[in-house]
Formats: sequence, structure tokens, C-alpha cells
Amino acid sequence: MKKLLFVLSLILMSIFIVSCGGDSNDKDSHPETVWVTLDLDGGECDYLEEFECEYGEEIDLQNDVTVEKEGFAFRGWYVGNKKAKFPYEVTEDVTFKARWAIIIGGSTETDTATDDGSDSEMDTSSDSDTSTDTSTSKPSDSSSDTSTDYVPPLLDHDTINYEAKYSKDGKKIYYGSYSFKVPVVTEYYNDLTAALSMTFDDGADLAAAQLASSIMSEYGLKGTLMVNTGNIQGNISKWQELVALGTLDIGSHGWAHKDPNTISASEMEHEIKDSYDFLQQYFPDENPVTYATPLSHLTEAYKQYLIDTGFIANRLEIYGSMIAPSTENPDLYQLYAKRIDTGNNVETNVRINVSDALSAGKWFIELFHNVRIKDGTDVSEEDFRNHCKWLYDNYKDTVWFASYDDVCKYIVQRQTATIEYTACDKESMTFLAKVDKDYGQEMTLKFYLPFFIDSAYAVVNGEEHYLTLEKGSNVRTAYLNTCVSEEGTEIKIYLGGNDKYYNNCTHDYQVNKVVNPTANSFGYTEMICKKEGCGNTYKSQFTDKVSEASVAQAVSEIETVDAIVSKKEDLE
Repeated sequence: MKKLLFVLSLILMSIFIVSCGGDSNDKDSHPETVWVTLDLDGGECDYLEEFECEYGEEIDLQNDVTVEKEGFAFRGWYVGNKKAKFPYEVTEDVTFKARWAIIIGGSTETDTATDDGSDSEMDTSSDSDTSTDTSTSKPSDSSSDTSTDYVPPLLDHDTINYEAKYSKDGKKIYYGSYSFKVPVVTEYYNDLTAALSMTFDDGADLAAAQLASSIMSEYGLKGTLMVNTGNIQGNISKWQELVALGTLDIGSHGWAHKDPNTISASEMEHEIKDSYDFLQQYFPDENPVTYATPLSHLTEAYKQYLIDTGFIANRLEIYGSMIAPSTENPDLYQLYAKRIDTGNNVETNVRINVSDALSAGKWFIELFHNVRIKDGTDVSEEDFRNHCKWLYDNYKDTVWFASYDDVCKYIVQRQTATIEYTACDKESMTFLAKVDKDYGQEMTLKFYLPFFIDSAYAVVNGEEHYLTLEKGSNVRTAYLNTCVSEEGTEIKIYLGGNDKYYNNCTHDYQVNKVVNPTANSFGYTEMICKKEGCGNTYKSQFTDKVSEASVAQAVSEIETVDAIVSKKEDLE
């Protein structure tokens, strides 16, 4: 018995020793202190940039540390790509990086991971501080003296990062490394959600066309007369007067409605080329470039002749249910239209197709012949009026009512449009937009502007256009309707800031002081507003090294550039 008690005592003592040892190991499993590093990214602060604190200690950089960087707004402290939430419990060595948003010229969106530019909060139990910055600024080309070294295409719906630069007397001054979204041409005019076009074939009845135009104009609808040019040549002045009213424009349905499947080469030339030349001669202001093949037949040879002649699109027809085209990348030579006549009930068959297409963001094309009861291809005046009213009542605020010809021109221009971001300063941004072929069709350009502005207007070809801003958390969007030329159309957008950033002062700057560069810091020119009591200042840093461009501050006036270049020459 004593022996058994002795053995039990040994077991209990072993368990106690192991337990005590385990507590000791747990206590020693983490360090007593950890290190905190502040990466100011070119800014300044009123605190140590590296300090030691106890393991598990909670720190509050947001309230305890003041940071600033001339010309930039502080966005917050980040660990990797996540915004830190304070108080922050420090359980390992960690680096907090200051993120900044430039407040001169470009958008203040920084390289955060979220789409809308908003900061994403992070949990304080983050595993690591070793994440890398995801900014993808395009490297500068030191051999180039152009105003910007990255020219994005207009139709890229991405955020671009770039480093603009200015060159004077061989001295390269880099400035403005930041991000903003590329402007885009919206899919539909006025950024509406879908499009609807009416077309009227043959041109055999002027009075029917006049009636259709009168009814459509009451409801803001637009259409295209797809005429057999042989039908209208004997009364051309009346057709010109009708088109001049603006509700209907004009396109070709051939010369004499010949079947493309059985046509000869000479007849094809007459149908296509002669009808094109006729419309260009008698309707030069319309620049008619759209076609509708007779009988909805299309051969490869016929299609190629349309292209070679100068027609940019061709419409076919379908009688039953149809799938409406998208305007993103359509086959412009096989665009289908819904045929509407007395045998195709408007209120049931047609409206179902229209509703489905428009709610899906598509482009719906309607095909009529004459608006009056004459034969099986016609529609009654009552049915047509009711249909127009139904379209207006249900879609006037969301759908682009446009002619077939206008939508085709918009698509072609949009597909070839490009833009160059050419310049910025404290009060404006400048773009150069181009198209490969200008058909005179206005396009809607959507701009992404700095979040801090409260007004904007654009100057295009000497004309001012007030812009209505849609305000988001970190961006302002604005829309501009304008024509864009093949040579290039300059668009300059003037930005109006709020009190927080501009103090209601236009800021006429002068040099306040020049700070020489040292081995560890950049030199800069400090500019100050001349207006008494304003006190607004900013620094223009300078460097000759491309790799250091991302830390440079925007230079907004040529006098500033002169002062910097002059000072650099003195130092050298």
C-alpha cells in the first residue's frame, strides 16, 4: 500500500512540474517588446519614426501623431494594403505607412484595393505587415520630353497611374504622380440605359412619311427613312423639306429594290453606288451612310461593295421574335429590325420584344413601311400613335430615342475614339480627344474628377459647357456632350474647389523661399499666395532622377518652373 501511495505521489509531482513548465513556456512564447516603424512616404510628423512598445500594447496613431505633406491630403495609416483601425493592438514588429492623396489637378484616388476608391478597414489582428504596395505607376521614359509619358485609350475602363513631366532647357522636372480613372465614351448618348430607333422603308408614300414624322415629333422619337432613291428623285425638294424638320433623317434601301441574291454586277453598282452618290448630293448635311438591303438578303459580295462605297452599317429585318443587338461590339452589317405591320399586333407581339430588349440594355430597331392602311405592310395611324405614346410614357427618361443613322455613327466613332491626358494644374485638367472618322455625331464623355471640387465647366472650341457633378465619396463624375474631330478636340475642364481646399481664393502665387537639397532630402521652392490673409502655400520639389519622380510635387505655374530650374543651375 505504501509503495502504491509513493508511486501515485511521483505521478502527481510530475504532472505539477510539467504544468508549471508549460506556463513558463507560454510566457516566453512572445517577446516583451515589439518595434513600430512609421513610413511617412515623403511627409513629416511630430513623433518618432521608429519606437519600441510593450507586447500587446494598444497605440492610436490617428489621434496621437500629427502628419503633413505639402500639397497632399492625409488618407490614413496602412499596414500593407489595409487601412489600420485604431486603437491598434501591437503583437509583432509592424510598419505603418502613411497614404496621401494629391490635391492639385488630378483625382485624389490612391492605390487602395477597392473599386470606388473608398478606404477599406482592417482588423487589428492582421497577420503580417509585409504586403507590398499594389500601385502600378508606369515608369517614366527619361528620353522623352512630351507633356505626359503614358497616353491611355479612351475606352479602357481602368484606373491609370502616370507620372507627368515638364522639361525646360534640358532640365527635367517631374511632378504629379497619382491615379485617376480614364474618361470614357458612354455606351449610349447621355449615359442612358438603352436605345430605340424607328426605320421606314421604300419611300413610296411622301404623305405617309409626313404623318409619321408629325406623330413622332409629339413624343420626342427619332427615325430614319430607308428610301429607294428611285422613288424620291421626282419629288426631291419635298423629301428635303421633310428631313430638314429634324425628326427623320435618311438612308439608302437601294435604288430600285433589287434582290441582292440575283443581282448582276452592274445592277449592284447602280443599287449601291448610285444611291449613295444621290443621297450625298441632295442631303449633304445629313451625310447619309447607312443602308438596308432589299428583301433582307445579303451576300458577301454585296456586303463588301457596301463597305467599299462608304456605308458604315446595314439593316436586315425579322418578322417574328428577335434578339436586339448590343452597341458594344455589334456586326454593323447585320443589324436586325423588328418588322411591324397590320399582321403583327403592336400591343402584344411588338411590345413584348421592345420591353425585353430595352430592360436588358439593348438597342431595339423597328421597321415600318407606311403609317396608314393601304396594304398588308402598313400600320394604322391609331396603332402608330398609341405605340409612340407607350414608348414615351414608359421610356422617355431612360432610353435614347435616336435615328438608326445616328446610333450607327455613334457606335463607329465610339469604337475608334482615343484620348490623351495632356496637362493639369491647380485649377484645370486638359484632354485631347480624337476619332478615326468624324461623322459629326455628338458623343457623351464621362469624366472622373477630384473628389474635393464642388463645380466644374468645360471649354471646347472656345465654348463653355457647365458640367453637372455626381458626387461620390472619393470621386466626382461629370458628363460632356461634344463632337470630336479626327485632328483632335481639346477639352479643358476648370475645377471649382470648396472652402476646405481653396479658401475661396484663386491663389496668385509667388516664391516664398527656396530650400537647398541635401544628401538626405530634396530641395524645394515654397510658393505662397499673394493675397493678404490667405496664407495658402505649397512646395514644388525638384529632381533630375526619373526613379525619384513619385515623390515630386505638382508644379502649377511656369514662373515656378523657371525658379526651380534657375535654382538648380545655381547649385550646379
